[in-house]
Amino acid sequence: MDSAGRLVEEGDVVAQTRQALLNVETVLAAAGAKLNDVVQATVYLVDIAQFASFDKAWREVFGEHRPTRTTVSASLVWDKLLVEVQVVACLDAG
Repeated sequence: MDSAGRLVEEGDVVAQTRQALLNVETVLAAAGAKLNDVVQATVYLVDIAQFASFDKAWREVFGEHRPTRTTVSASLVWDKLLVEVQVVACLDAG
């Protein structure tokens, strides 16, 4: 979903992955964090056959940073969503 709550590119796991990670980045920024602060992620992917496409988009967004990631095949609440991302970030207390 984009920031206005609209579906992004129905049927396109790459576009939805990029948007999901943009949403994560926005939430992290509000807490003073960045994607490089992500230490763990859980990804729910509706169609595990789309893993390679999802992973390509993931790597484009995260670059060289590789947080621990678990990817599982799962049904999501709304059938038009193809991917859901949950992250844990760690900020330096100093």
